[in-house]
Order: sequence, then C-alpha cells, then structure tokens
Amino acid sequence: MDVPVLLSVAGPAEPELVRAIAVAPGLEVVRRCADVTELLAMAAAGRGALAVVSASYLGIDREVVDRLHRAGVGVVGLANSEDAGRVAALGCDAVVDVATPPSATVTALQRLRAIVVAHEAPGTGSGAAGESGAAGARSGGAAPAGSASAGATGSAASPGGSPPSDAGWFAAAPSPDDAAPQRGQVVAVWGTTGSPGRTVVSANLARLLADRATTCLIDADTRAPSLAQVLGIVEDTSGIAVAARAAANGRLDAEALERAARIFDGLAVLTGLTRPDRWREVPASALSVVLDRCRDVYGWTVVDVAGGWDDDGGDSLGPARDGAREAVLAEADVVVIVGAADPVGIWRLVELLSVRPRMPGRDVVVVTKSRPGVAGPSPQHAVREALARFAGVGEAAIVPYDRAAMDAALLQGRLLSEVAPDSPALAAIARVEEIVAGEPPSRASARKRSRRGGIHKQSRGRARQ
Repeated sequence: MDVPVLLSVAGPAEPELVRAIAVAPGLEVVRRCADVTELLAMAAAGRGALAVVSASYLGIDREVVDRLHRAGVGVVGLANSEDAGRVAALGCDAVVDVATPPSATVTALQRLRAIVVAHEAPGTGSGAAGESGAAGARSGGAAPAGSASAGATGSAASPGGSPPSDAGWFAAAPSPDDAAPQRGQVVAVWGTTGSPGRTVVSANLARLLADRATTCLIDADTRAPSLAQVLGIVEDTSGIAVAARAAANGRLDAEALERAARIFDGLAVLTGLTRPDRWREVPASALSVVLDRCRDVYGWTVVDVAGGWDDDGGDSLGPARDGAREAVLAEADVVVIVGAADPVGIWRLVELLSVRPRMPGRDVVVVTKSRPGVAGPSPQHAVREALARFAGVGEAAIVPYDRAAMDAALLQGRLLSEVAPDSPALAAIARVEEIVAGEPPSRASARKRSRRGGIHKQSRGRARQ
C-alpha cells in the first residue's frame, strides 16, 4: 500500500528528496506544494496522509502543524541542526536535520507510514488514514529524545525499533509515566454568559491557591477579557498573546513564560487580550502549549475563560472563534462552573449544564450573588433545590452577594483578602478553594483565612509590575 505524501520543501534538496521517495517502497509523492496555503488545502482535501515541511524556512508554526494533524496528516519537519529543538516543540511527529541525506527523511516517513498502515489494517482502527497519521506518533511538543544535532538518534514513536545511528532524525517521545515528575494542575473558571462573576471568582480563587503552591492566573476570555481591570493592572500589551506567540513558534520555555507574566500580590498573571477582535492571536493549539508549560512551572494554573457554549466547530483551515475556551476546558483538571443566583442566572446555568460538552476534569458548580431580594427569604436553599430539580446537581457552592466588599475591591483594583478579609463572599470562595484542592471543608478555615488576610496585607508592599 502506497501512502500519499505531501511536500512543502524549500531549497535545492527538494528534487533529490522527490527522487528518494519515488524509489522508496510504500510511499508516493502526490503533491509538491509551493507554499503553506497550498499544503493546508491539500491536507484538508484528504490528499495526503504524511507531509514533509521545511519547518525552519516556510513560516511553519504550531497552528500549521495542528491543522495538519486535525486533517489526519503526520508531519516530518526539516530543520537546521540548531533549530531542531524548536521544530520538535511545534508538535512535529519527527524532525530531520536538513544536512543529512534524503534517506534520513525517507526513514522517518516509513516509520510514520507503519502507523498509518497499522491503523488501516482490519480490526485495528477506523480504517481512515485521516485519523491515524498524527495520532500514532504525535507527542504534543514534548522534548525530543536524543540530540538535536545532525546524525542524532532517538526513540521512535512507531513500530520497528530504533533508527540506525546515521539516520539523522529523531521522533519526539514522551517520558514513561512512572518517570514523569509531578506536574501542576489546571483549573478552568467557566460559566454562563452575562456577568455571574467568573473573573472575581478566578482572581480570588487563584490568590487562595497561591498559599498552597506557586500559582499562575490567566485571562483566556477572548470575548470579554477583564482581569487586568479587576486587578487594577495598567497593561499596554497582552500577556496571553505574548505567551501564545512564543508557543506557536516553539520558543515558550519557563523563562519566556515568566517574562510574559506580570506579578500581582504573589501571583503570576497573564493578562488578557486588549481587544476581543484579537482572538486569533490565541489559537487553541498555542494555548494548549501555554497550559502545558504552566504545569511545569506552577503548582496551580487558574484560567478565566469566556462564558456560555457555542460549538461552532471551526474548520481545518482556520481557528475556531471560541477555540481558546474549548482548549482550556479540554485540558483542565477541575472546571469551576459559575452562575448567578437570580431567576435569569439560574435559568442560564441550568441550560449550560444541559448542553455542556463532556470534559475530562471534575466539575465544581458555584452560584454567586446569592441574596434574598431575588431568591426569597432562604436563597441558598432555593438555589440548591432548583439546581437539584432541573439540573441534577447534588451539591453547589453558594457565594453570598457582599456588594460593599466587591465594590471596594473593584474600585481599588485589589482582592477581597486585602480589602475585606472577613467578607462572607471570601469565606465561600475559600470553601470552593478547598473543594478544588481536593480537601473537605475544615473547621480551621476561618483561622486560615484570617492568617491569609494578614499575609496579604504584608505582601502589599511587593512591586506590581
């Protein structure tokens, strides 16, 4: 079986590579693409199962590799020896040094071909090459196994053993689970449309989690970003856009991530987009890498995302409008779902819970702005009864509407723990923090919150970049 190969290769080595693939068993060049646009079009049309790209020259980034993977195309990246590590971080299934002979690229293609053929064999998969090429070999941008220099070897992500020592290519392979270090957790703060208080919950929740471990707070709301305004941060640039740009180019390491963040009261903060129409600067593929790096650097990562759910699906040639939200929900270990405790807010929350996608993380339902004026004399009982009856929610955290404390915090651009450490709203969010951290509410919560309030007042002298 000949597996179709797409080429988007720059330089004089391209004709030699075509000839080498032509005589290689099981491979067939079906298109020599002039640019990235043609390459993506051919992939979307199902013309190829594998692709070879000049990743150091043609503007290949994480989004291009991700689009090829979504079209079911495995990617071999050609790179300069000094650029091989960055190309591997783009998510390529294999990386080949451009200084090596064409046979090295053919070897990489044949190993990826073995995965395609295995998935198309009866009883081993769906039989569609479009679902196999990237899935079997992709490492998601993990650090490559082996040296990035010419002639380096590494563990292959396909059957057949290791490549010969002069192969000149390596496949990125993740570390075994038993050897993987403990990584941080991602908490998504999601919820209904409108203003149920997602940003306030995410900011105060992050501050409480920061007392457990290093914490990063991210504004990934591409529709109504407001974290900088809530925290009183004067920001001319977008931290999340800077980090996503570095991730898209394979250059997001721990230092680059820390440079993109601002420090606020002991929190690393990636501020949101300065305008919602810049949403294309935070594609899902790049944001997934940002979250992955955050797991390596921080114990907790709290991400504020846009409310509601509208599965537009996007297409293979462009990012989805709400791709950032979908990426965060897919990556999160815990999803905090926020709604408001009024008739409209509860209706929206029930609707959202009925149409929400299946998410790998565990859910924590939080209802904010609880007050007798709109929910009757026993608002907490009314909210819990409505959620249990219409949404099947057995337990929900209720945050009372402490308007005076909320207004003071917003006016001063500070957190509740600084302006109102005894606020009942903060006490309720502290209980949410214990649930998120996997601990039952403790009798020592009040003493712990009081101690936190003192720590926060001392930390106000820290520089706010």
